[in-house]
Amino acid sequence: MFTCLPLFADLHLAAELGKTLLDRNHELEQALKQMYSTNQEQLQEIEVINVRKELTGIPEAELNSPGGQNESVTYSLYHEKHTFIH
Repeated sequence: MFTCLPLFADLHLAAELGKTLLDRNHELEQALKQMYSTNQEQLQEIEVINVRKELTGIPEAELNSPGGQNESVTYSLYHEKHTFIH
């Protein structure tokens, strides 16, 4: 006689495995989105530093120091340059 218990157990395990895989996929998608966002931010920072170096001739060590007058001047120059490019 055929029993359905092993079949239901297999279906239940398959459903649990599928849910686990979907959950993990979602976690990986979120991690990938975060890495992409971080990468985009870093690319923008690199672009700003390169533009600052071009426009101001300020050494990189000074560009990386927090705050200061260089930052506001460079920010203005950066946006002026990008306004003309676009």
